[in-house]
Amino acid sequence: MNLEEILTTPSIADTLSTEQAFEIANTVLTHYDTDLDSRRDWMDSYEKWMDMVGQRVETKSKPWMGAANVKFPLMTQAALSFNARALPALLPNSSPVGAGKVGIDEDGTKAAAARDVAQHMNYQVSTEMEEWEEEFDRLLMAVPVSGMEFKKTYYDQLKGRNVSKHITPLNLVINYYATDLQSSRKTEIHRMNKNQIIEKINSNVFVDIDWDTLEQPASGKELDAEANNMERIGLEEPSIADSATPYTVLEYHGWWDLDEDGYEEPYIIVVLEQTSTLLAIYPRFGEESIMLGADQQLIRIEPYESYTKYGFLPNPDGSFYDIGFGHLLYPINAVVNTTINQLIDAGTLANMQGGFLGRGINVRGGNFSFGPGKWINVNASGEDLRKGIVPMPIKDPSNVLFSLMTYMIEAGNKLSSTTDIFTGEHPGQNTKAGVTQAVRDEGGKVFNSIYKRLRRSLRSELDKLFELNWIVLNAGEAAANTKIQQSAQAFGVTADHYANPLVIQPSADPNIAIKEQRLQKDMMVRNSIMENGIGNLVEAQRRLFTDLEVENIEAILPADFEVPKNPADALEAEKAQLEIGVTRV
Repeated sequence: MNLEEILTTPSIADTLSTEQAFEIANTVLTHYDTDLDSRRDWMDSYEKWMDMVGQRVETKSKPWMGAANVKFPLMTQAALSFNARALPALLPNSSPVGAGKVGIDEDGTKAAAARDVAQHMNYQVSTEMEEWEEEFDRLLMAVPVSGMEFKKTYYDQLKGRNVSKHITPLNLVINYYATDLQSSRKTEIHRMNKNQIIEKINSNVFVDIDWDTLEQPASGKELDAEANNMERIGLEEPSIADSATPYTVLEYHGWWDLDEDGYEEPYIIVVLEQTSTLLAIYPRFGEESIMLGADQQLIRIEPYESYTKYGFLPNPDGSFYDIGFGHLLYPINAVVNTTINQLIDAGTLANMQGGFLGRGINVRGGNFSFGPGKWINVNASGEDLRKGIVPMPIKDPSNVLFSLMTYMIEAGNKLSSTTDIFTGEHPGQNTKAGVTQAVRDEGGKVFNSIYKRLRRSLRSELDKLFELNWIVLNAGEAAANTKIQQSAQAFGVTADHYANPLVIQPSADPNIAIKEQRLQKDMMVRNSIMENGIGNLVEAQRRLFTDLEVENIEAILPADFEVPKNPADALEAEKAQLEIGVTRV
């Protein structure tokens, strides 16, 4: 099978022998096991972070049953604060896609085409891809904790449109020592019941399998962590397997040498884990991905990449797995939790004292219930009670522990940039506006650096959507009547509009992450044009209205709008006209 046959074969898995299919499936499972083992320590830490952020309630048995087990929401507050600031920064208005660079454009046609593409893609991500903004919101809530999250961008044949969904690192297994996303193998974990698998088979996505020899699904290698995650949100793994119990289906993005030329081509290989059954294999490349030399010798094949990595902070050890608040705040949060619980337990002991009863005191043992006006009969005199009852030496809650707790909370807030001024609280009375702004700008530097990284990832995701649009619109009759073609016709764009990937970019300004700063810049530009009479006032006003999220801007700003003259220049011109009139008289 050569490369041309590989690209034109509808189902490669059906052309393989039983031995070949078994070999490929077992190799995929071997790579999957290796990648899982490489990140076991990271997975253990990930579970602890999720327990901390999710405020999972647990019952403690030490130092006594039912002792205090409060989890201070330091990491939760940091994640909420980051999400609240990052979402409007990366999606500053209803049009997250903006027109980018178009190169030399003497007559302005390229810029006009770029605006048409941006309008079409804005419609796609806001309306056509109904899950896009919600999935992006979820990603921005998870990425500050885990340190990295993923978006999977692909064309869904059944829906007839592009899909871009959030994938957690729990469900995308990548070797811990991987260098980058593009050149590394990766395995996405799917949970699919029998009915869902049959739907894929009937749609010719999966090959047919013998259900009579297939056992009921059992727990997969990664399901222990997933079961803990389900328990964290109040769900439980089914105790008895039935037809609705999901199987573990592995979607492997890697390489294999099907044409036996010594060079491995990139493929998507789908395997049913429980039985090592090959379900599907598809090429991750096209004709345009094949690079040939002058003598038509194969040089390399550039694989399609469906996943986009959103990283929080680069790992100092150079690992592919970035770090987040889980790494940074978990030790601090654990200290705060321990300190709070010790203070609560000390207060409990101080309020409900216990002690020792002397041998001469004839009192029934156990707990006593006291209340106003309630007296307890004992078989002893008052003098004997005073001598025979010895309270346990208990100290009041420690001020040192309270000071330590306060210090650790402040340290965590500084590390996560969740200071008072960023959470909406007033910095103090009699504080000058300039000082407040300077403190705010200084405190936002850490956030701005993270925001720029996320914007680069958003640009990469939009590039994938751009490329998918180009592929579908170039398919002609093979992709007729899809939602992409219908929306493209409505916006007047064709495959030629998607020939240059530089025409789109995130509309969010990479250097400005706060809405007030964007509005301030827009107003300064507009005022400068009005004062000097140089520039496009219509475009400046359009940008201001866009950041103000004004609807139907085109109806407000007509194309033939003229720039008003500077009042000072108009007055000088009027004086000059008067002087000319006086001279003539």
